Amino acid sequence: MKPYFRLMLGLMGFGLVSGQTPSVLNLTHDLVTNGIATQNMTPNMPALHARPLFQAGINYALKNHIPLVIADQGSYYFLSLNSQYQHVYLNAISNVTVDLQYSDLYFAQGNIMGIDVNECMNLTLKNFTVDYMQLPFTQVMVTGVNSTARTISIQQLESYPLPSYLNAVTVPSTYPNNGYYAYIFRNGVQLRTTGRMPVSSPASNTSIQITGTDPWAQPAQLATIEPGDTLVLELRAGIGAIFASTSTGLTVQNVAVYASGFIGVFTSYGSGITVDHVQVIPRPGTDRMISTNADGIHLGYAGANNAITNNTVKRGCDDAIAIDGQWVAIVNAANNGASVQVKRNNNTPIAIDESLDFINVTNAATIGTATVVSETPPVNQQLGTGGELITLTLDHAITLAPNFGVTPTDPNLRGNGTVISGNLVQQQTFGRGIYPAGVSNITITNNLIEATNESGILVEQDEGLTL
Repeated sequence: MKPYFRLMLGLMGFGLVSGQTPSVLNLTHDLVTNGIATQNMTPNMPALHARPLFQAGINYALKNHIPLVIADQGSYYFLSLNSQYQHVYLNAISNVTVDLQYSDLYFAQGNIMGIDVNECMNLTLKNFTVDYMQLPFTQVMVTGVNSTARTISIQQLESYPLPSYLNAVTVPSTYPNNGYYAYIFRNGVQLRTTGRMPVSSPASNTSIQITGTDPWAQPAQLATIEPGDTLVLELRAGIGAIFASTSTGLTVQNVAVYASGFIGVFTSYGSGITVDHVQVIPRPGTDRMISTNADGIHLGYAGANNAITNNTVKRGCDDAIAIDGQWVAIVNAANNGASVQVKRNNNTPIAIDESLDFINVTNAATIGTATVVSETPPVNQQLGTGGELITLTLDHAITLAPNFGVTPTDPNLRGNGTVISGNLVQQQTFGRGIYPAGVSNITITNNLIEATNESGILVEQDEGLTL
């Protein structure tokens, strides 16, 4: 055979013509061939560290304008962190679809983000499951109750670790860390005379000390707990199993999240976000009583035109589905003419020339709208932290009182056009079914909500909401 015929057959075998950019990168087969890594991301190898291979492949696809990244179906293990904040870090990825073809992803530390997405555009993550090798909770058996002392005696249950392992878990100081909470289940169903009960730390392997003033944590409620009940102890600390910040056009589709130290799928300052056919549930085939330690799906500081559709959230330990707008500050003191001192509610500075609505939080009435003309201290001298006190000078005076809310006038900074539809919420361990807070012009329709221990849908500080 002539050499050029062999060359052409070789090119045909790869499905390429010389100089043509491939349309698909397969992480399982193409990393070595393309010089991306010294080994491929082979599935079903618990000792093979998938994280650097996964990140390198996606970054290569971005650089070379490859629109689709896939992997053979199987199990992949993410054994170490990219940094103290996350296992996988996807930064500034645009116009890439990652389709893992119904693979199972196992991340090492249950209270640390699994996939952290930052400043991405039109990124799609689809067809995989998320779980943790070290769960952010454990389950034990109740052996006795002293309701007066508010102590619950426990022993190890099956192969779940004893509670003391949670004492060694550390999270970054910037992470939310609310401490330990306990939940009680009987015959696989939550004991509804109890609820989310604060627990003293450090965790003990023999007894649980209930604290706090919550109505579910009082002696009369604790007296309903019986030996043989299952106690779930969670460390409510983390961000999200999948977290995305300041991203546009992100899609999370056909994904199952089986555990998270905080939220299952969480976005912040995002617009055009789609969360579709996502399950946030206890891992099937196990006797786990809970899924996430906090919310199921949460769009924080939501921008415009999002879709939360056809999802299932079951046995999370806070709100199943939540969305909140950009509530930028709280009035700290009554205004003095056109000047008003406010306490910042987030880390993003209030922009000069930004139009703001001032909200009476007792009745959700908009007291007035004004434009910021100056700030003290100036924006470039502010600390950039929530809780910082700054003084705004407005283009005109509005009569304001302490604790009034401050929100952007622009509805596109408050979830404008978002649809929440076709979702199923079941047996929520704690919290509400759907919680829209401080948003504008969103639609909530055709959802089924079963067995929450708070409101099915709680509407708070919203405008133009359609139910």
